[in-house]
Amino acid sequence: MPFGFGGQKIQVTIINSADGKVIVKAAQRPEDIPERFDVPTSIHLGDREYSVDEADAVNREAYKKAGKLTLKVTEVHYMSPQNILFSLPTIADCIGNEIPADTAGQYILEMHADDWCQIELVCKSHMDLINRELSSIREIFFEQRTEGGAFQKIHVRELIKEPLGGCNITLTALQSRLGSEPGGAFDGIAYYTSAGPTGYAFVVQDGFAFEGAGGLIAYGQTTGDVCTTFGIMTSSINAPACVAAALSAVLQEYDLTLVDWCRTATADTEPELKRYFDNAKPDAND
Repeated sequence: MPFGFGGQKIQVTIINSADGKVIVKAAQRPEDIPERFDVPTSIHLGDREYSVDEADAVNREAYKKAGKLTLKVTEVHYMSPQNILFSLPTIADCIGNEIPADTAGQYILEMHADDWCQIELVCKSHMDLINRELSSIREIFFEQRTEGGAFQKIHVRELIKEPLGGCNITLTALQSRLGSEPGGAFDGIAYYTSAGPTGYAFVVQDGFAFEGAGGLIAYGQTTGDVCTTFGIMTSSINAPACVAAALSAVLQEYDLTLVDWCRTATADTEPELKRYFDNAKPDAND
């Protein structure tokens, strides 16, 4: 938002939200002022950047009519990338897109967006790509982990665009094979950031989630009835042997492997899955 002296029409007052002090007053041409303030907006004053917290006119029509505009702003401070630490070694490049929804009274699976498909089923035809991603994640563990357990860098997985591509695995089949009980399906998936007093403002587009036998929670996305992504949550599993038996049958039938990206682990057979679920605890990497 440059401040000049030609075409002076709008009296602009900019106030610091933190202490209420006026930062600057100036006469501005309308074309030199952002057109609207009902969306996130930032302005520059000299070499400093400010985010607009509040405006007494939401658009150009309003402040032209009033002949004045008052903005309350907060200075934006940027942290050096060298000082940023990450709690996870890896995240997915593509997560479930959100769409607006009315979820009042619905049974919604809530999750953090960073947790999307951290444990997932992937076609074995992608093993070369799986191994390349795992190798990059191991480098994060070996080279970027701090004494406190955080990471100085994070690996973004982007090699496998269609983890279930070519497997033609349907949601109906998965629910049947993994022991989904009647009434065990969620009405949708939502990221916790969209939670409100009456529900969630957004849900994952084409998302599904259900509870299987043994406490397994499965989720993902579909095109029609065909699954395009399939992730699992292990925190609620109460019968590892039951889950391992059911899941190993699915892996063998569709030529899949289970990948836990954060633990850089894979499992295919029933004994491997049983050992994995026995040890899939939050502190498994500590």
